[in-house]
Amino acid sequence: MATLIKFFFECRNLAAIIDAEVEERKKSDPNVLKDVKDGSAYKSINFNRGKYDITIILNSDGVRIRKGSKKELWLVMFTIAELPIHLQKSFLSVAGVWYNIKKPDMRTFLKPFVQSMESLDHTGVKWIHPNSSEAHCSCVRMLMAVLDAPARAMVQNTMQFNSRYGCNMCEIKCQKSKPLPDVHRRPRVYNYVHNITLRTKERMLEQAIKACASNVDNVRGVKGPSILNSIPSVDVSKCIVPEYMHSVLIGSVKQLVTIWTEENGNWSIKGKISEVDNFLNTYKHPDFVHRKSRQLKSLSYWKASDFYYFLLFEALPCLHGILLHICFQHFLLLVKAIFTLLKSEITKSDITESDLLLKLFVADFKNLYGDRAQTHNVHQLLHLALCVELYGPLFCFSAFPFEDLNGVIAKATHGTNYVDTEIVNNIVMCEGIEMLRNIVRGHHGVTEHSPSFCQGELLGKEVAKTVLSSEDLNILDDPNAVIYSRARIGYDVYTSQMHKSLSSANFYISWKSTNVTNYGAIKYFAESQGNKFLVVDLFSVDQTRQFYHERSLKCIEHFVPVKSSTSSVALRFSDVSSSIVKVGKIKKFVYLRPNLYRFVM
Repeated sequence: MATLIKFFFECRNLAAIIDAEVEERKKSDPNVLKDVKDGSAYKSINFNRGKYDITIILNSDGVRIRKGSKKELWLVMFTIAELPIHLQKSFLSVAGVWYNIKKPDMRTFLKPFVQSMESLDHTGVKWIHPNSSEAHCSCVRMLMAVLDAPARAMVQNTMQFNSRYGCNMCEIKCQKSKPLPDVHRRPRVYNYVHNITLRTKERMLEQAIKACASNVDNVRGVKGPSILNSIPSVDVSKCIVPEYMHSVLIGSVKQLVTIWTEENGNWSIKGKISEVDNFLNTYKHPDFVHRKSRQLKSLSYWKASDFYYFLLFEALPCLHGILLHICFQHFLLLVKAIFTLLKSEITKSDITESDLLLKLFVADFKNLYGDRAQTHNVHQLLHLALCVELYGPLFCFSAFPFEDLNGVIAKATHGTNYVDTEIVNNIVMCEGIEMLRNIVRGHHGVTEHSPSFCQGELLGKEVAKTVLSSEDLNILDDPNAVIYSRARIGYDVYTSQMHKSLSSANFYISWKSTNVTNYGAIKYFAESQGNKFLVVDLFSVDQTRQFYHERSLKCIEHFVPVKSSTSSVALRFSDVSSSIVKVGKIKKFVYLRPNLYRFVM
């Protein structure tokens, strides 16, 4: 790990990236959470932080390399919290590999990592600044671990999620579910409790010592000390939290969709699956949705990103009027809360509101779907607001980037024997190639930037004016205007409705003028009298048709009800380049993203 971190500082200019990030953060509101560095947990372990000290985020998860194989590949991965979100994925690094039939014993698997962290926290990493040639020493602390539920229990050395004390965040006691006719199995369920006793570092350590001294399996779910207790900066009760890819998307959301489509009850939409699937095939997303909508009849093939798009963009318009009204109203609570906690800027009032909505959602779950539906994933929703307060928006501690790297490394293996050796060789080879690239191409000391901002650029060939009506051409009042179908504005490429290749609907937009948000569809782009324009069909907003939760009176603000108007407007690129944003349109609603990142986080 010390070698990797030294390489990042000396060859990938990590210091310059940190400097730029520090300067950028000086402009931000300290009361708004934008990333993990705004969370209270980061601030508590970095109160005496040196200029180039770094904080890492750990991940470990298992993946099967071969179908039918009993062996699993487990990787220890980490990224650096001080990096901006768009660069964290490119700095992901592997610090350990396990390949075996058995799952790893974390006390063995993580021991080298923990020993490295103890050393890095005390003595740091020595490196030479690539620009100034000054010698520096950076201490390295661990902030948190992003893990799924089974791995959380393994790392914390606690009981699994289906045990009597299965929650790793609190000491709630699970109950046996109510008996059902002809069903002998009574799984444990998490009944809603208003006031939950949260776990603490000191209490977990006492329980671990008591469990070992008394020679019992566990004390309130704690089996023994966690291997992470040896790392000075770690609070094992708070550094391992539920992350929304597993807990929410392929947890609670998948559970709900499965209940609606496969189980019997007044909530069932079994007979309307074809209607929903036909509807999902009738529209196109913008290109910020990277996967075509999958049908409900193929639910078993859905991935986490499918549930992400369904939850935030597709479910409300396609289930409105189909799902039982009380269930639809209940689902609105989850949509509203998760969208809010995924925003790029979150206030304290947002956290308080989301916490209330999630509590209402969990409290009503039993009444709607029965006590057996009160699963661990549903219970974990109660802790999400606290996690955001500790570590920033949900995308800051998401498993998505780690899962991507897991898949890439798994696919890089070709043999059937000595897979672990092949993986290690491939990782070392990739690191060596990166080092050579910096030396040979002269990238020594080059800072990595975010995508460049474009004030406005027309793309492609000129389009014949014959494809436009005289009424459309008169909007510019210039017979010599040159027409285009594509353009780059800001950070994105936009198409118009006249563009031939329309695999994605990249022509629905929003922009601001005098603090008012406007919506429309781009007709075409034009260059006229030395200025660049986009001609837009305006939408009018009908607030009377907005989705809202009747009990809490909370609106789903990222779905805006619109209708086409007869007016069009020509906008200068320079006037809208700083505020223009792609939106999607489904039925008579435009929908907005919670954040503007180009990948699901």
